[in-house]
Amino acid sequence: MGPLEYDPKQARRTAIAFCRLMRWTLGKAKFDEAVARNRAEPNPNVCHTHDFCDANMVMKRACDVTDVPDFNPEDEDDESWCEDRRTPVWNAAWNLAVAANFDPKAIA
Repeated sequence: MGPLEYDPKQARRTAIAFCRLMRWTLGKAKFDEAVARNRAEPNPNVCHTHDFCDANMVMKRACDVTDVPDFNPEDEDDESWCEDRRTPVWNAAWNLAVAANFDPKAIA
């Protein structure tokens, strides 16, 4: 795979992990509120999980637990490697999670 390609199965696994971690991080009441706000939000670029936590840190953890490559220890100073490897999976997982209203069972 080239640097901007990714495995769709890995994106699905990461999306599922993200949904589960988000629910755990927020707790049921805040999680349900974030999902309700997202459903009512007309701007598709706004996600209300950020109202309650740093959702990027939750996605980072989801990438960690699903073994999305982060960086090559031999290339520690090359941050572009990290971005090229993680960003496509991160973005795909985010889109899957939002489209499924953060329900891991709804992620195909």
